[in-house]
Amino acid sequence: GELPLQPSISTTSREGNRGCQAALEDCLASVAVSRNFGSPLAFAHTRSRNAGAGEARKERGSRMPVGRKELERWSNAQKASSRTSSAMSEMIRGAHANGALNLSNRQLAEIPEELLRYNEADAQENWWEVAELRKLDISHNTLSSLPEALFQPLTELQVLHAGNNSLSSVPRSIAVCGGALSRLNLAHNKLSTLPAWLFEDLPVLTHVSLDHNLLSSLPASLGSLTNADTISLSHNALTTIPDLDGLPSLRTLILASNKLSSLPDSIGALYNLEQLELGHNRLTTLPGTIASLTSLVRLDARENALSHLPTIPHSPVLAELLLGFNKLRSLPESCADAAPQLATVDLRDNAIDSEHSILCLLPLRSIRALDVRNNELKGLPAELGLKTTITSLLVDGNPIKSIRRGVLTGTAREILEYLRGRLTDGP
Repeated sequence: GELPLQPSISTTSREGNRGCQAALEDCLASVAVSRNFGSPLAFAHTRSRNAGAGEARKERGSRMPVGRKELERWSNAQKASSRTSSAMSEMIRGAHANGALNLSNRQLAEIPEELLRYNEADAQENWWEVAELRKLDISHNTLSSLPEALFQPLTELQVLHAGNNSLSSVPRSIAVCGGALSRLNLAHNKLSTLPAWLFEDLPVLTHVSLDHNLLSSLPASLGSLTNADTISLSHNALTTIPDLDGLPSLRTLILASNKLSSLPDSIGALYNLEQLELGHNRLTTLPGTIASLTSLVRLDARENALSHLPTIPHSPVLAELLLGFNKLRSLPESCADAAPQLATVDLRDNAIDSEHSILCLLPLRSIRALDVRNNELKGLPAELGLKTTITSLLVDGNPIKSIRRGVLTGTAREILEYLRGRLTDGP
């Protein structure tokens, strides 16, 4: 009736224990591999690739297994990705505190997922501590597009710098920023067209930079940005620009290095315009309405094909009139009356052949620099010698035979002294 004693160790139990021990070792190995390589499957895949090297591993004893370089590269990549993700999360947390995020020059080929979830607080934050993003800089990267999801959480965005990328389009969702976005920089991209809705849906823009793109035309809505202060469109392929009569606040308009052959008469409606850059185009004349630019300080129309200038801006503050490298034969007679504060006049490389164009500048009391190089002048008026305010006078390259070349290539002071001497000597 007694129960038989169970042997302490039997053959079966030994085998079972060994099986359990092996299972435990496999489990522990799996955990270790997961920690180092992400998953047992990844490690198993690597083991299967190196199955034929079992004997070599035994010989090396405690040395790293075959395939270690591949495993190290994979592990380093995982660690680098983890560090990048950690750094991005840290930057997002910083933006949650101050409302500004700078991701420029980070070799981004796409927008980070963390930014698409900007409004989500992480484990170290409270949701009420997340500030609205007001300034975003993603310039100087390699972005070819912006996802529609980018702007969904950014309804209070005021400044967007996305220049120096490879963008070819603007996502429709940027319109959600329309009530706040005031500065838009898309310069140095690959934009060939702009959607008609762009400026309609971003009505509070004050600064627009679209330089160095591939634009050949602009939407008419550009002319209705009533708050615009600066519009920069240089280095595109523009052949026309829309009417500009809806830009009462505009102070700077940059249209240099395009293919413009004319300007709309509506440019005269820019009463507050201070700087107008028209250089490197195909303009043959300027509209008479530029006389209405009464606040203009600088007009640069160099390197065009101007053969006639009906007038210049009637601006009491105009200081720079830059008309070099054109085909002008004369200047409007009313220059001094229209712009009494002119200090710099550049007429180099034109076809001016009359001293009268110089004489009409003599009433200017503030003139400091006059450049008439490479024209068709046969002489210089002696009265010019009285303009002692001039500190830069360049006259070389004209067919002037009545003045020694050594004088013509001299300093402004030497030329003026020579001309004054002619006044003293009389006829």
